[in-house]
Amino acid sequence: FPVTILEAQVFVDLNCERTSVNQVDIFRAALCQGEPETVAIQKLLDDRNLAVASGNSKHNIKAAAALRAIYKKGTLAEVLDCCLMVQQLDSKTRKFAFSNTMLHTLAEVLDKSNWSEETPVSIARVKSILSHMTYQEWRTIENSSAGSSGFRGLKMARYFIEYFYNKSLLTKNRVQPSGRGLR
Repeated sequence: FPVTILEAQVFVDLNCERTSVNQVDIFRAALCQGEPETVAIQKLLDDRNLAVASGNSKHNIKAAAALRAIYKKGTLAEVLDCCLMVQQLDSKTRKFAFSNTMLHTLAEVLDKSNWSEETPVSIARVKSILSHMTYQEWRTIENSSAGSSGFRGLKMARYFIEYFYNKSLLTKNRVQPSGRGLR
């Protein structure tokens, strides 16, 4: 097809210098636009002195897409509170605090539909466990789903429940999968 030199130059310039738009920028644009879901997420972040941003401050969260998905599940406030607890741990463990992995794992742990109604997950117990976890324990949780296909957060949540949450609980008090693909 016939192309002018100017059209060819514009095409080359656009396709050589183009960078993808990151989730932080998309979140900021939606916030400026006043998109209701994003405004509600920002309110939860503001209440906890947190922000969606690319910098490495301990108050910044880069995983904006994860925040949106977790907000839709209805567990974002609880997940953020748990992550703030992790942020108080040693510096190696702290790096997991607002990682995509941590956010999705906690969202699945706190999602009541994943677990039997007879033995609900206690947020207080989750926070207690998180307050004592080590860097190596988080690495073990991450590695529990290495090489697996499908949604890793759910697999890591199951591992967390099986090996940390249910530890030392009487059998009748242990959290059981609901059967929604967790068995």
